[in-house]
Amino acid sequence: MTATIKEVAQSFIPGKLVELFIVDLTIIGGGLTYWTNSSSESQGLITYDGNAYLPRAIKASGFEKNTQGSIPQPTLETFADPGLRAAMIQYKDFLGGKLTRIKTFSRFLDGEADADPDQIFPKEVWIFEQKMEASKAMVKWRLSSVLDQSGVLLPKRIFLKETCLLKYREYLEGEFVYVTQVDGGCPYSGESYFDLNGNVTTIDKDECGHALSECKRRFGDNATLPFLAFPGLKESE
Repeated sequence: MTATIKEVAQSFIPGKLVELFIVDLTIIGGGLTYWTNSSSESQGLITYDGNAYLPRAIKASGFEKNTQGSIPQPTLETFADPGLRAAMIQYKDFLGGKLTRIKTFSRFLDGEADADPDQIFPKEVWIFEQKMEASKAMVKWRLSSVLDQSGVLLPKRIFLKETCLLKYREYLEGEFVYVTQVDGGCPYSGESYFDLNGNVTTIDKDECGHALSECKRRFGDNATLPFLAFPGLKESE
């Protein structure tokens, strides 16, 4: 059985981390473009889920989430080749378009022995918000979260400021049942068990209270936490 991305990430030699970007301009009249700042050692061109990703120099930063303050506004910087400059003229600097960021390990790419398009970290979707810099050599955008758009209505999603929305594992018939990270599942697979109040318990009574303290209890105070809440959410007056 092929190891999951969660298992690979926790191993001593996880392999090469690959970062993929889908530029979606369909909402402003364009199409889809696939970029990556990585390269495949075995095949040269990176292919994931049937799509070929064009290698290009990309500097992406500021994507890290925190548990306090506003929603991140990362930046994306890349080489401004003639084709890109022409597309920016035609599609209004890409403003309003979407950028999907995907991270996985090279072993899960198409053509590899463990190829599996479902083995990815949670996808991130951002909006091209502002063209910050532009020259003949480079262009730099500021991105905003799809959750940070004024006037945007997102039915079927509840926004909670301090309660994680990820579905925690269930212990059924002698084993844990997990929801995949892609579908909104918590990645915790440790062998420390706690009840809803954070007390140490037995495996069959393992439950999460969905608070930040419970996330730290399982992953550690200094870990990058998969805490899906919206601390930047302002309460209505």
